This record gives sequence, structure tokens and C-alpha cells, in this order.
Amino acid sequence: MLAGIVGLSVLLAGGTVSNVPLTEARFTGTENVASGTFTSFRLVPPQITAVVNCTGLLGLGLANGVTLEWSFPAGAAYSGFAPATNAQWAFNAAGDNWQAVTTTTVSPGVYRTTFNTGVISDLLSLLLGGSMVFQVRTKLNATSTWVSTQTSRVTFTNTGGGPLGLSPVCSAPVNGT
Repeated sequence: MLAGIVGLSVLLAGGTVSNVPLTEARFTGTENVASGTFTSFRLVPPQITAVVNCTGLLGLGLANGVTLEWSFPAGAAYSGFAPATNAQWAFNAAGDNWQAVTTTTVSPGVYRTTFNTGVISDLLSLLLGGSMVFQVRTKLNATSTWVSTQTSRVTFTNTGGGPLGLSPVCSAPVNGT
């Protein structure tokens, strides 16, 4: 009975507070969803396809020289790449002092770069039986620092010819992937 009286008093008290407005809580959120395409690729170095010339001091020309034929990797990612913008060369195994080198076009997509190693510092080491590594890498564009992590290379070695450089040897191209 006491419970019934307490329950009735609670109901009556609730009925007297009826002037409190009912509140409906609602949360709505909008999301802006965009769609698009993201394409990525790994920069691969140019592929050296041939050693066209490998001469010594008394061979063709007055100084040691190497002519390499090469191309950028096949695929849409490399379309529009150009030797002056997207190929960089270094002339030592350390791979420092990267630079663009004058290159001619043999046919669409096939290029030829000639190096004369007759620069005094290089010539002295080559005449004494040294070697030189020609490395090439791909650069994304003229202002970018993105480059291929691997290089393609050819090693020019003056062996057996003595100081006259009569029999230089160029290694087979080692192409990075």
C-alpha cells in the first residue's frame, strides 16, 4: 500500500511539471567524398642497349672515348621523357656530380651519348691503367629531386695497352631495374 501511495505521488508530481517542453535531439552530418585516380610508378634508369664506341688514345680520335646507345624504359609513364631533362650521368663509381650530357637522337626513343675522357685528370688516370664508370639514372623532371634509386652503367678500363691506351675495354652494360 505504501508503495502505491509513493507511486501515485510521483505521478502527480510529474504531472505538475508539465510546463517543461519536450526536446528532440538529432545529429545530422554531411560528408564530402571525392573520387579520383592515383597512379604511381617507380623510376627505372635508362637501359644501355649498346656500346657503340670504346677507343683509346691512338684509336678513333685524340682521347679516350666511349659512345653509348640507350633508351628510357618502355611504358606510358616514360612518354615525353627527354635526355636533357630526364637523364643524368655521373663519371665515377661513387655516383656523385650528376649532370645532363649532350645526347643525339638515333631514332624515336633511342639515344646516343658520347663521352671523351680526355679531361686532364681523367686522362692521366686512364693512361696509367685506370678505369672510369659511366652511370646514368632517370630524373622525374628538371626541378625535381626524385631520381631512380638504381643506375645503368658501363665501365671503361685501359688494360694491356700501357700508357698509349692501345687496348681499352668497355664492359657489357649493367642495367638497373
